[in-house]
Amino acid sequence: MKKMCSLPVVKLEVFEISFFFSFYGVLYLHKVIKSVFDALPHFLPSFGTCDARDFGIEQQKSVALMWFSSNNLPTWQMSSSERASLLRPQGLEDLRKTSPAPRSMKQRLSDPAWAWPLATLGFVAVFVPIVLLILAVEDPDVGRSLSHDSLLRSLYPRNILTHLSALDEIAKEHNGTRSIGEGYNASAKYVADLLYTKLARWCDVQLQPFVAPVWERTGPANLTVDYAEGKWRVEYQEGVDFAPMRYGGQSAVLADQQVLEIPDHGCNVSDFADVVGKIALIREGLGAGACELWEAAWTAEQHNATAVIFYNSPKRRSLLFNRIRIVAWKEGDPLMTIPVIAVTASLGQTLALASAAGIGRVDLSTNTAITLHTTHNVLCVGKHGDDDNRILVGAHLDSVPAGPGLVDNASGSATLLEILLLLERHHPRFYTHNKLVFAWWGAEEVGLLGSRHYVRTLPKKEKRKIVASLNFDMLASPNGIPFIHNGTDAPSVVRQASVQLQHAFEQYYNRKKRDYEITDMTAGSDFLPFLEGGIPSGGILTGAGEFKTEEQRHIFGGFANTPMDPCYHRSRSFVLTFVCLIITRSIALPAR
Repeated sequence: MKKMCSLPVVKLEVFEISFFFSFYGVLYLHKVIKSVFDALPHFLPSFGTCDARDFGIEQQKSVALMWFSSNNLPTWQMSSSERASLLRPQGLEDLRKTSPAPRSMKQRLSDPAWAWPLATLGFVAVFVPIVLLILAVEDPDVGRSLSHDSLLRSLYPRNILTHLSALDEIAKEHNGTRSIGEGYNASAKYVADLLYTKLARWCDVQLQPFVAPVWERTGPANLTVDYAEGKWRVEYQEGVDFAPMRYGGQSAVLADQQVLEIPDHGCNVSDFADVVGKIALIREGLGAGACELWEAAWTAEQHNATAVIFYNSPKRRSLLFNRIRIVAWKEGDPLMTIPVIAVTASLGQTLALASAAGIGRVDLSTNTAITLHTTHNVLCVGKHGDDDNRILVGAHLDSVPAGPGLVDNASGSATLLEILLLLERHHPRFYTHNKLVFAWWGAEEVGLLGSRHYVRTLPKKEKRKIVASLNFDMLASPNGIPFIHNGTDAPSVVRQASVQLQHAFEQYYNRKKRDYEITDMTAGSDFLPFLEGGIPSGGILTGAGEFKTEEQRHIFGGFANTPMDPCYHRSRSFVLTFVCLIITRSIALPAR
C-alpha cells in the first residue's frame, strides 16, 4: 500500500502547514529573472490605449526597476554563456540596485525587448508559496523525502506566458474582452480543453452552468430639467452631473415627468404611495441603519414609478455607481426595468427643492440593456488525497467588458493551470494529503456570481468537506507588492482557521526574508461567498487600482503615487506588453 505524506494536514480545529523550500531553486529563478530585468528597456510607448501618461514621469525614467530594489533581489554573478542564452546578442550592462527607491536607469537598447515582471512576481513571490502550501512531496513507496530541486526546476515562467498569450488572443478575437459571453466561453474552453487533454488522470473535469445578468450601456443618456415652464431649461452633462446606474433598468424615453422626493432614503414602503407615474427622488442613505439602494429602487418600481433618481450625500464626491440588483442574484430573482440614475448632491438638492415647490419637469432618456446569459464555472476535482478534507484553490477567469483582463485575472487563472500541470508532470511521485479542487470562476466581475452559485448549490455534506478555500485574484500587478489576506476579517466561526491560512503564507515570506503586507478580506473577490458559507478562506494578491505610497515604494520598489495596476479595468492590460508572442525573444528557463 502506498504511503502518502501529510503536507498539509488541514483540519478546522488544528491547522498545520509545513513549508519545504530549496534555496537553490529560488536563487536559480531569481538569477534568470535578474538577467531579464537587466535587459529591460524603456518600453512604455508600446502600451496602446493605456499609454505612458498613465504612469507618470517617474515611471518613464525607471521602468526596469519597477518592482525590485536592492532589498528584493539577491546579488549574484551570471556567466556569459547563461546571459547569452537568455538575452539578445548585444546584452546590457548590469543595472545597479543600490537604492531602495530607484529613480533612473540607463537606456542601452534602441528597440523593445519584452521582459517579464509577471514571471518574477507570479512565480517567485506568489507561485512558489502557493505550490508549497498545497503540495506534499514524499516518496509514496518508501516514505523517504525527495529533493525539492526537481520540483522547483519544473516551475516554468514561460508556461504562464503561454497561457496569457492564448487568453490575450481570445480577447482580440472577441472585441478585446473576455467578459461574460463569447469571450468568456472561449476562455473557459481553453482551460477545459487543457484539463481534458492533459489532466484527465489527475482530476475529474466539470462544467457548472448558471445564469448571470449582464448590464451594458448601448448609447448616451440625456437629462434635462425645465424649472420655469419652458423659460429656464437646463441640460445636464452625463458623467459629470448624472450617470445611469448599473442594472438600472432597460432603455427608456420619458418626457415632462414630475419628481417626488421620497423621505428617509426610501426605506419605508408607505412613503411610496404617491409615486405612481412620477420619478422617485431618493437621497443616498449612510450608516448601518440605511436600507440598500436596490430595495428602495425596487419598491419604487413596484409602486409604478416611472424612474428612480438617487442623489449623493453631501460628503460623496463621485457619482454613485452601485449595482441596483440583489447582491447574491440568482436565476429567478427580479431585475429592474425602469431607469435608475445617479446625480450629484447639488443637483439632487435642487430637484428636491423644485419638487417641494411644485415646479420642475424632467425629460430623461437612457440607452441601457439587461440580458441574461448562461455561463459556467470550470472545475477540476482531484482524484487523490483525503476526500473529507478538501482544499479548494480558485481564481476567476472572466474579465471586465472594457478589456482583456490579463492581470485581472488571467494571471491567477494561468497560475492555477500551471500548478495543475506541475502536479501532472510529477505524478505519481508527488502526492497531496488533502484532495484538491481547482476552480475557475465565471461572472466574478458582475458580483462574484460564479463562486456564489457554487457555494449556494453545494450540498451541506460536500460543503463540510472543504476545510480551506484559497483565492488568487490578480497575481501580476506591474507596480504591485505581495499582499496576504487578513484572516481576522473572517466571520467568527471560521476566523481561527482563516488566520492560520494567513500565517502559513506569512511563514513562507518571513523565512525567505521577503517583504509583504496584510490586506483586508472583506469584499471584492471570490473569497467572500466561502466566508459567508462558513468555509475558512485566504489567499494572496498584488494590488489593483490603489495607489502605492512613498513608504511602500521604499520597501518594495516601484513607483509611488501610482496605481499598483495602472491599467486596472481598462481597455488594455499592462501585462499585454510582456506577453506579446511569449516574449518574442524566446526567453525561458532552461531545463536541468
